[in-house]
Amino acid sequence: MNIDTFLKDVDVLPENNNYWFVRTNGGAYFETFLKNNFIGIGWNDISLAEITLPKLEDATKRKIAKLEGIPENDPNGKKAISTIFNKLKNFKNLKKGDIIIIPNIKSQKFAFGIVADHTVYIEKKTLDCDFEKRRAIKWIKTKDLRAMDSYIYKLRVPRQAITNVKRFSDSIDSDINTLFVKNNESHFVIEVSKVGDVNFTALTDLLINTKIKIQDLNQKLGLGEDLNQISVKLNLQSPGKIEFKMPNGKVLLLYGLMLTQSCNSPTKQPHTTRINQVDISLNDSSYNKIISSVRELEIKIDNVNKK
Repeated sequence: MNIDTFLKDVDVLPENNNYWFVRTNGGAYFETFLKNNFIGIGWNDISLAEITLPKLEDATKRKIAKLEGIPENDPNGKKAISTIFNKLKNFKNLKKGDIIIIPNIKSQKFAFGIVADHTVYIEKKTLDCDFEKRRAIKWIKTKDLRAMDSYIYKLRVPRQAITNVKRFSDSIDSDINTLFVKNNESHFVIEVSKVGDVNFTALTDLLINTKIKIQDLNQKLGLGEDLNQISVKLNLQSPGKIEFKMPNGKVLLLYGLMLTQSCNSPTKQPHTTRINQVDISLNDSSYNKIISSVRELEIKIDNVNKK
């Protein structure tokens, strides 16, 4: 097969999706949202038409003021009314493919998902959730607070029911994807689960032998890619992650996919693949050192394209 066929399972992330942090009623609805594949928002007495039709906006804001007991003519009251109205509009206007993040109680765990529908659906109150306006979500993964980048602390600050957090999209992408392309840049992310001090030899062996294997693949396949453009981002807060990046880097994707396949096989034995009429394998002393580092650092590499 050719290299493009081999890399067909690598996700190419859209550039125009939005990213949203959605509250869970103080964490009370976290498990309900997760178990039943949806998110919801309150203000059940406000209909979809009232937040959709421009001609109803003023009347809807007056209704919100009455429901919430907010003085309409007070500047702070007007701001509070508009904030509620905009939350409802943002929820309604979520696009299929947008990324959703929800927190549990005390924001110690977070779930990441993708909007799976095109519009709001209504479901009457149930024992598990009072929110009637809902959106279907395909959940991707959950992560503990301690395993995430520092951006999550800024993300937790807003108290609104729904907040646009696209400014953190780079960090969010690397939290929920292993191997992907975005804005013509290749990314390979591995999670370091080791708690406590990180072994220096294991870390340097991983980085040095990753470089050796990428150089070997680049040469064998005659890709001619500029390996000086590879960068690495280390977030080793125990646990943490290592992210390799390369503009238009097919060789990085190839290495990442082959290592992912090997690490997720029961024996962790390297796969041999024929690409561009060349037999490619990771099986050598460098690979053995990489696997030794994987074990020492308790590295997790998710299967590609699990979504």
